Amino acid sequence: GIERKLEEIETHFERIEQQRIAGIAASRQGELESLGSTVIPQGLGTMEDAVWESYITGVRVARDARVKAEKEAEEKRIAAIEAERIERERIRQENERLRAERAEIERKAAEDAAERAKVEAAERAKVEAERKAAAEVARREREVIERKLQAEREARAKVEAAEAARVAEEKRK
Repeated sequence: GIERKLEEIETHFERIEQQRIAGIAASRQGELESLGSTVIPQGLGTMEDAVWESYITGVRVARDARVKAEKEAEEKRIAAIEAERIERERIRQENERLRAERAEIERKAAEDAAERAKVEAAERAKVEAERKAAAEVARREREVIERKLQAEREARAKVEAAEAARVAEEKRK
């Protein structure tokens, strides 16, 4: 019993020191885990405070750099998505503008074709009317000429008949 008591007294300060070291190690491990560190080095409890401060500062810097890089990568990804959306919208608007231009060109071409067809039809109608008028004038002139010729033939026939009657009358005398 006494030896055991003496051993407990002897090891009492060692146990207190081990508990202090274990508490420091647990505290430091918790701090590392809160920073997202997956690597937990041995001897956290016995590490000198200056070494620990240097180590934890490096972990924080690495974590901050990783967070910053992730944030920048996410911002670039979002910016790329936005740039792609803007480009798609620009292309959509350009296509819409081109469709509208093509529709306007086609509408004008159809208008022009209709106008040309109207002008050509009017020209054909005018030419046809002029041809008919010329044909009518020619027909009337032929009729007039034929009537004159007929009148001249009839007059010549009368003159010849009268001459023949005069000659026959003279023969009779």
